[in-house]
Amino acid sequence: MRKSLFVLALVAAVAATAVPATAKKHHAKATGEQCLQRVQAAGLSEAGTAAATAACTKFAAAVADARTVLKAARATKRAANKAAKAEFRADRIAAAALPAAERKAAMKAARAERRAARRVARQAFKAAHETHHATVEAARQTLRAELRAARAG
Repeated sequence: MRKSLFVLALVAAVAATAVPATAKKHHAKATGEQCLQRVQAAGLSEAGTAAATAACTKFAAAVADARTVLKAARATKRAANKAAKAEFRADRIAAAALPAAERKAAMKAARAERRAARRVARQAFKAAHETHHATVEAARQTLRAELRAARAG
């Protein structure tokens, strides 16, 4: 028993030390730091470096703006789901006082209303997510074109 607990603790300790080393750092891409590091290491001319740095900064700003919009959409979805949940709870409490047949119909209507509200919230977030993806991809394409121009010029 003690030996298995010791082995379990040892495995947990090894796993805890390995996780931070393998964690991905997505935030570095968002700020444009990685792009700027590549530009500095590319050995471009002074004008090319300035143009590429401006392109990286513009890309980072576009991605940050898109992420802000997506976060707002996510918060809106959460608020809508929370409101639907609260309304369902209120409907359920109101239905509890009704006779059995009416209660069943009221609960069915409340569930349908909750599903509809959640579906609308999910569809709105999905549209925002697709817009976010398209915006980031367009910014990425613009960045690539500007970096090609900076290398050529």
